[in-house]
Amino acid sequence: MIKLSRPDKPAELVKNEEILLKKYINAPKDKKPPVWRKDYIVNELSKMTHGKCAYCENFVRSLEVEHFFCRHKHENKVVEWENLLPICHDCNKNKSNHDCDAEPIINPTIDNPKDYLGYRGGRFYSKNGNMKGKCTITYLKWDVTDYFWKIHADIYDTINAYIDGCLEK
Repeated sequence: MIKLSRPDKPAELVKNEEILLKKYINAPKDKKPPVWRKDYIVNELSKMTHGKCAYCENFVRSLEVEHFFCRHKHENKVVEWENLLPICHDCNKNKSNHDCDAEPIINPTIDNPKDYLGYRGGRFYSKNGNMKGKCTITYLKWDVTDYFWKIHADIYDTINAYIDGCLEK
């Protein structure tokens, strides 16, 4: 995970934010529309990470929109620009509805992950045992070896294939 710089809020979101929020809040609980799935939101979030997940940094064809503060507890933040992150399906599924108020995790647009996480022996660890690092590792399931290794094995395979292609030329 790296520190990210959030771009300015897209002009279309500035224009439509109140309408999208009302549409979401006024919908029945069992039929909440995904008002954040707008090209102008997804595309700007994708640019922020160059098409990678904000957490695991895996390249993703179809990024999902993550609500740092879960939408179930924070309906008023469903289209708040500062609450949205581009994320892969696996990280989104793992984080799920985690309550970042009760147990904070790293927000890569606010926190510098290097202050909280270290990497050694193919695993992340929490620097100085800090809770934000521990919670990030736990709730993103980076402590599950198979999950973590699969993501990075895919990245290494892509890099190795590229290097092999260059060497063949």
